[in-house]
Amino acid sequence: MRRRKILLEILDQYIENRQEKGMMELKTWQNHFSFKAAIKAGDRLS
Repeated sequence: MRRRKILLEILDQYIENRQEKGMMELKTWQNHFSFKAAIKAGDRLS
C-alpha cells in the first residue's frame, strides 16, 4: 500500500511538472522517479 502511495505522489508531480514546463526527456524522468522512490522508501543511494 505504501508503494502505491509513493507511486501516486510521483505521478502527481509528473503531471504538474508536465503542465507547467512541458515534457522532459524520458531518461531524465526515469532518473527522477528512481531517486524520488528510493528516498521515500528510505533506501540509501550509492
